[in-house]
Order: sequence, then structure tokens, then C-alpha cells
Amino acid sequence: KDIAEMLLKQLPERGFGSATLLEWDEVSRRVAIEVKNSFESVNRKSDRPTCIALSAIFAGAFEILFNRPCTVIETKCTGKGDKTCLFEMVGAKD
Repeated sequence: KDIAEMLLKQLPERGFGSATLLEWDEVSRRVAIEVKNSFESVNRKSDRPTCIALSAIFAGAFEILFNRPCTVIETKCTGKGDKTCLFEMVGAKD
């Protein structure tokens, strides 16, 4: 968890937006991250989530941390009118 939080602190410095770790459960392998001011959704309007690069970045990071393939889904996005962007990883496969 500490490594994930350290990685999230790097996002604003890289211009990706500000991220907060909302949930981290190593047993169920459930992770939730909220991102404010995502570079992928600023001034964008869409009927579906727009932060594809951030989803891929998080999936790659979690794959390294959990040592198994991970899928991350953006369930909320400012590009489609939500207040913040929310990324969720549920149950990385063995």
C-alpha cells in the first residue's frame, strides 16, 4: 500500500492530476483511486469515460504490485460529467 501511495504522489508532478487512494484490500485485491483534474478529461465531453491512459498506467502498476494481470475500470469520469474520476480494480486474477 505504501508503494501505491508513493506512486500516486507522483501524478501531479507529471501533470496527470491529483490522485487519492480510497480503498486498498490485499485479500480481495480491490483497489479504488480517485483522480481530480485528470489531464485526459479536462475540457472534454463524452458519454463514456475518457481516461484510457490513466487506466492503463494503474493496471500496469497494480500488475507489478500484485504480481498478476490486473484490469482497471474507470467507473466515474469528469469527461462525462462526474465530479471526479474513479478507477477501480477488483480481484486481480491468480
